[in-house]
Amino acid sequence: MGIFNPKIGLRNTPDQYTGNGGSVGFISQSGGHAINFSIVGHNNGIEISKLVSYGNGYVLDSTDYCEYLLRDEETKIIALYIEGIKDGRRFFNLLREGTKVKPILIWKGGQTREGSMATASHSGSMAESNLMWETVIKQCGAIKTDNLEELVDTVMMLLYAPAVKKNRVGLVSLSGGQCVNMTDVFTKQGFTVPLLTERSYKELSSIFAIVGASYRNPIDLGGNLSLSESTRRALLGRDDIPSRERLLDITLDILDNDENIDSIVIEMSAHLMEWFKEAFPDFAEYFYTTLANFRKKSGKPIIVVIPPSKVEIGAIEMKQNLLKHGIVSFPSFSRGAEALGKVIGHYQQHR
Repeated sequence: MGIFNPKIGLRNTPDQYTGNGGSVGFISQSGGHAINFSIVGHNNGIEISKLVSYGNGYVLDSTDYCEYLLRDEETKIIALYIEGIKDGRRFFNLLREGTKVKPILIWKGGQTREGSMATASHSGSMAESNLMWETVIKQCGAIKTDNLEELVDTVMMLLYAPAVKKNRVGLVSLSGGQCVNMTDVFTKQGFTVPLLTERSYKELSSIFAIVGASYRNPIDLGGNLSLSESTRRALLGRDDIPSRERLLDITLDILDNDENIDSIVIEMSAHLMEWFKEAFPDFAEYFYTTLANFRKKSGKPIIVVIPPSKVEIGAIEMKQNLLKHGIVSFPSFSRGAEALGKVIGHYQQHR
């Protein structure tokens, strides 16, 4: 399909955007994957510097284009969809040195026997051992992804989240059941959900009325947001309590200052967003502003998970509003955990 350079208005298809150059370069042996990455990526806050769909690589191969993007000052992150390569040794050496300069993500097509047969038909690529590819990617310090979703999610995390090397997460939910679910998912993905410091628990106990909720980690914030201030005063036994509208930013500040926490994950469904907006009309603005302010002042990554609900259009609106404030979101805990885990692994190896 050739070259896509939005900055100069050169496109593969009229469906692609123009006018804004970005910092992500993409090299693809599939025209469809190239176009989809540019469009889906754009919808997720990923702007392209240069993109090349190079087909069977008869004249120039992935190694040639990767070498160019490593020298390109506009490109800060490089992603590749590869079915096969012509010169393995040259590619290995370039990848090994290139990952010291810029993050490089690889989506290898044809990982199974049947998939390699499909690549032979598609681009004429020879069957190659998937174990060999996994070894090369690991040895060279690149980031392995297996599909378009993983590629977009991981690039998005690299673009918007601060660098972090440790895997201790603070989890915040608006539902007790989701607290359990997100804890299971992140733990299975290799994260730890540690106890907070005694100082954090002391601060949380001063603002949380424990009625069908908890703040052990994960923190169940939903019950306290739904309680009226008069009820919270009665349950806490005092009058000098913060308004329920401030519970989220106070909780985030506590997690930000907690030495046991490296990253923060918040669950907020579109259905609950609508519910809280009815309870207090300014909630949406407060939610987005609070997260944006946290991102500006904190060195800890913060991501939002918008799980499926009956308000799917609202989920799209939430994602776009979060992106405007520089906050990444995911439609499931597993996708958020996968992307955060890949980025942490990258920084552990390179920073």
